[in-house]
Parts: sequence; C-alpha cells; structure tokens
Amino acid sequence: MKAQHDRPDARGPAADARRDRRFSVRPEYCGYRARRYVARFCGEWIGEARTRSEARALARSWREHRF
Repeated sequence: MKAQHDRPDARGPAADARRDRRFSVRPEYCGYRARRYVARFCGEWIGEARTRSEARALARSWREHRF
C-alpha cells in the first residue's frame, strides 16, 4: 500500500484539470438555444464550449495561466 504522500499532487504542474476537484465542467443553459459545457473554478465562470473536451481544454488553459 502506498503512503498518502506518494500519490501525485493534483496541484502539481503536470496535473490535469479533471483531477482537481475545484474545477467543474457541466452542461448548462447559458444564453444559447442548446446547453453548452461550462468550465468553472470554485464556482467562478471560466468559459463555455460546445463539447466537454473543449470545455476541459479551457479549464486546462486557464489553470496553466493562473498557476
């Protein structure tokens, strides 16, 4: 069994935004006829996209510039 400190840190530079629970990507109605995938950090709007993968890319890009 690995010690807790041996696990990769979700806040490290190589971490993916999907692993950091402060980020969310969920479908929402946000002014478009159909739902869009909205990326958020701690509930704050990052951006919206037509697909989940595009919204995750927004979150990753935002994370790289923020940290």
